[in-house]
Amino acid sequence: MGFDQCDAFLKNGTIMSNENGNFLLGYGARTWLSSPCSSSPCFYFPDFFLELASPWFKHAYWEERSYEELKEFLEPIESTISEWQNRDQTYFMNGFEDLKNKFQQGKMEKAVPYAFEFSNSTMTREKLQRSLNRLLHYSHAQPVNVYGFWDQHSGILGATPEVLFKMQRQEKNMLYTHACAGTRGRSDIDNLFDCKELHEHDVVVQGIVESLSSLGKIHIGELKALHLPFLSHLITPIEVELDVSEDFEKIVRRLHPTPALGGFPKNESLEWIKNYKTTVERGRFGAPAGYIYANVANCFVSIRNVQWNAEQMMIGAGCGVVAESQMRNEWNEINLKMQSIKEMLGI
Repeated sequence: MGFDQCDAFLKNGTIMSNENGNFLLGYGARTWLSSPCSSSPCFYFPDFFLELASPWFKHAYWEERSYEELKEFLEPIESTISEWQNRDQTYFMNGFEDLKNKFQQGKMEKAVPYAFEFSNSTMTREKLQRSLNRLLHYSHAQPVNVYGFWDQHSGILGATPEVLFKMQRQEKNMLYTHACAGTRGRSDIDNLFDCKELHEHDVVVQGIVESLSSLGKIHIGELKALHLPFLSHLITPIEVELDVSEDFEKIVRRLHPTPALGGFPKNESLEWIKNYKTTVERGRFGAPAGYIYANVANCFVSIRNVQWNAEQMMIGAGCGVVAESQMRNEWNEINLKMQSIKEMLGI
């Protein structure tokens, strides 16, 4: 990637972590499609509710680059730090109380309310380059996947610890996913395995298994902790020996949203989220973000990101609420997640 290509990438680009530790880059004209193409990497960025008629796109140009190669072109650059304001606390508190009532009535077991912080500053070229540079270094040291796409007016960029699924065709009909739920700050790691976090995590495992059980034989791995600089999460790997090869979007619709971002039971929690969205617009927060390239099909969950348009930037975070949840703890978790996003992206 030379200077001209780097300039085109910063104006109208896409970045995704690849399976081998490299990055897939797209730049130049972006063409939106209703189904994936086969001639080049095809990127998948639907909305959260999977309502977009054309959620796929391809670029005029693409490259695969290593961390070492890419950091040479995305050198660190000075940029002002944005000021942020949270306007959603009241909506979050109301949503939390509503969920508690639904739990008592036996209508739901878990849901994920969320909140956003907003900045009136915009995503300049300098801020974008700075954020990309910081993401490169962050993802090189941490078990996360980088994702994002943008043009000169709007975009999304982040690095997520959560994978919706991964498939590799050379590994005959195998699907890999995980349950990622149960979160504590690094200073509160002793409580990562408390009853509330374990209950929340078990609900997510149950929901994923129910969504995939008809596709083949399921193997559930051992529960473990995933440690990031600000946060620690509970993770359970899940593998499926698929009976037949499955379509990318069919798997998305089976899994998304998992109880980690939606809730449980799935239909009831999704309806609650749709109502919650009328007061707190989410954009692409928590939506799938994926690609098909060569023999690899990967799909991430788009959390830990910044979204922007010509008027503002916004960062969002959610928390899993179950019967044992305490409002203060959940609100603190949301704020900790937002702080981690600012640090990760340098915004």
